[in-house]
Amino acid sequence: MSNSTEETIVPTWIAAEGWSAPLYIASTPVTFDQYDLFCEKTGARKPGDHGWGRGARPVINVNVADAVAYCQWHSNETGTLIRLPEENEWEYAAKGGSKSMGYEYSGSNVLDEVGWYIDNSLGKTHPVGQKKANELGIYDMSGNVFEWCGTSGAFRGGSWGRGNLGCRVSRRYDGRQDERNNSCGFRVLKQG
Repeated sequence: MSNSTEETIVPTWIAAEGWSAPLYIASTPVTFDQYDLFCEKTGARKPGDHGWGRGARPVINVNVADAVAYCQWHSNETGTLIRLPEENEWEYAAKGGSKSMGYEYSGSNVLDEVGWYIDNSLGKTHPVGQKKANELGIYDMSGNVFEWCGTSGAFRGGSWGRGNLGCRVSRRYDGRQDERNNSCGFRVLKQG
């Protein structure tokens, strides 16, 4: 496999320093570019984008099974175990890991600095990585899209359609594993 394909899959891994085992989380949620490549290679259904655009925007309208299928494909492409983060891993990374400054949102106490939410999103997602990163260099963990965690149906991080309280790193939501909507995407993690 060529480097350019791997770079298209996940551009940057960030080490969540201080975790009990080596843990690397993607610097951004999975984008339409990344997910569309998976769909083209596997014949999976391409999710709709609500007319907001694809490219570097976070993929939306995916459920847990879609996210797990992407992880399995990514694992096969890279030879590395790729999976969804569990809730405790997601929260550790969102809080800044061992470099945490104790912020309410991922990287700041001011949501406008780090996230797209109901007051600044214009009612839609935005390309990833445009706001300030957290202490580890991870983007979009507060706002833009909710992120599926594990396979339990829980999602974290708030979205473009939520207010301040809904985007705090401590906030969690329970969804249905088969749910697909325009507020939910996912991020991937690798160990080792």
